[in-house]
Amino acid sequence: DTAAFTEGLFVHNGKMYESTGQFKESMIQVNDIKTGKTEKKYPIKDSAIFGEGINILNDKLYQLTYQNHLVYVYNLNDLTKPIKTFPWQTEGWGMTNNGTELIISDGGREGNLYFVNPDDFKIKRILQVRDNFGAVDNLNELEYINGTIFANVWGGDYILQIDPSNGHVI
Repeated sequence: DTAAFTEGLFVHNGKMYESTGQFKESMIQVNDIKTGKTEKKYPIKDSAIFGEGINILNDKLYQLTYQNHLVYVYNLNDLTKPIKTFPWQTEGWGMTNNGTELIISDGGREGNLYFVNPDDFKIKRILQVRDNFGAVDNLNELEYINGTIFANVWGGDYILQIDPSNGHVI
């Protein structure tokens, strides 16, 4: 959907789940991975919400909000309304998972990634991402692949590979 302001993507069981941003236009879209065709749209009913990163873990879809300090949790089989809403202390940007924890970025100058329990959204640990020059800010969309975290840097033209044990950029 070229009109969508894409904030988060996740591929699961042959479908691409897309979270879009913008006030009054935020939604979750489900797309056919082969054709790219949008099959369903689930708009966020509150026009003051700006949708951000999403992730799927244990048959639940988690959606961050940008500056609203909320996380919506949906049953993957019914995206019409959240089954839970958690407060979140920072801006929501990107999200991935390592199989047991959700990993969240907030774009902050500290370069923090938050490892979160998906059941209660309590932070288990905070990892500062660092390269040779110090903390890396503007970490956005995240992916967890083969034991490492990949992150794009908002406003940049590159993707970082991050060691989740120490936060160092590989």
